[in-house]
Amino acid sequence: MKIFTLTYCPTPDQLYGNLLALKTLRTGFPTAEINIIDNCSCPQALQQFKLLSDQHGYNLIEAARAVPHDEFISRVIGFSQEPCTIVDPDIIFWEDCESLLTPGIPGVLMRGRLIPALAREAGRHAICAPLIHHSFMHAICAPRIHPSFMVIPDPQRLHQCLLTALGAVTNPWRGKEIMRHGAAVAYDTGARIYEALHHQFLPFSAGEMDRYDHLFFGTHLSSVISGGYYGAGVRGAIVAPHAQAYAGNYSALKGIWRQQQERFNRHALQL
Repeated sequence: MKIFTLTYCPTPDQLYGNLLALKTLRTGFPTAEINIIDNCSCPQALQQFKLLSDQHGYNLIEAARAVPHDEFISRVIGFSQEPCTIVDPDIIFWEDCESLLTPGIPGVLMRGRLIPALAREAGRHAICAPLIHHSFMHAICAPRIHPSFMVIPDPQRLHQCLLTALGAVTNPWRGKEIMRHGAAVAYDTGARIYEALHHQFLPFSAGEMDRYDHLFFGTHLSSVISGGYYGAGVRGAIVAPHAQAYAGNYSALKGIWRQQQERFNRHALQL
């Protein structure tokens, strides 16, 4: 089994979010091969990534050019020949997750956290949940397995099923906006995949979600906040756990997925 994490830290002030996974990946995957691909981070961050990789036995690979997240996912799945997992650097692990990679459930192509379809709230920039990409601020958001932590038991089978379901689409992982019944529906990273193959995806249970947490926007909070995309209430929900992560108070992050889920559930809808 192989783990793939794409780090990205253009400025030192964003380092704290990238370190969550690098400090805890061995908690989540004590025996797996862990590959850290650095996406042209600043020298200060790269130095930290090298130290942590040496300390924990990760393979650190420096990308020759910056690679978009969706392209990274597409490449990993397209070239992997054995069970793999893609983990964002702003994931923090509390327990062993290697059992989630065991290919023992017939027909399952992917596992991960299911984000339901989400309705926008009334009012300018008052989106319902602190995870929707700001380019989709005025759209209903389609359901998906969130790409921050995706378990793929058989990458080549998933790749072939995508070709069968979607044809030779240029990078089906890439987000796009589609008009449906007069409303804009945002297909963020991986949403088109979920729409095509959701009957072969198995979401994590609550007990499995308790094994880790995800700090949304952990690698690029400043760009999200400075853009003015979110209302005050959502900004507060986003910033509070970041302050804890920045201070190194990781225990305060345990269980934040439940708070996030409460917000999602309040605004979930059926497409």
